[in-house]
Amino acid sequence: LDASSGTTAVDSAGTLDGTLSGGPVWHPAGGKIGGALEFDGSDDRVSFGTPDIDAGPGLTLALWMRADDFGVSDARLISKAGSAAAQAHYWMLSTINGTGLRFRLRAGANTTTLATSTGEVQAGEWYHVAATYDGTTMRLYKNGVEVASTSKTGAIDTNGGVAAAIGNQPAGAGDNPFDGLIDDVRIYN
Repeated sequence: LDASSGTTAVDSAGTLDGTLSGGPVWHPAGGKIGGALEFDGSDDRVSFGTPDIDAGPGLTLALWMRADDFGVSDARLISKAGSAAAQAHYWMLSTINGTGLRFRLRAGANTTTLATSTGEVQAGEWYHVAATYDGTTMRLYKNGVEVASTSKTGAIDTNGGVAAAIGNQPAGAGDNPFDGLIDDVRIYN
């Protein structure tokens, strides 16, 4: 998210360029690492197709975030989902109850939700947040420190017809918009 203009968020790995909608604003020098993208907490998102993580036991979602506020208490940072319902999520990293963090993952035909208590993140501060799954455990990290974990098994479910987005739910899957800056989004299998 280091661009300075336009409606395309270029994927540095070269495979999942995103399309901006709703009017997120580029901040070429305002990110944690280079530039960042500012979401308004209303209708902004970056859609990047219908990616699937290889059907296997590994996944990492990671990004830098700086919230302006928590007007939407369960704002999506990154999400692959068919609706806002828990079981409609394939993978998702979000806030919850305002200042908590949440990770949802569908594996073994069941979506599991892992959440922290409130107070993990505050408005106006940069945080590196990551969600990982290794085939036996889901984990949430803040600034490199594990803040929550739960047991989970099974291969990650895939569905090439379900879209993914940054900063909100995918288009047509409800609205849970984030208000603030997101930078350096990464997805690993």
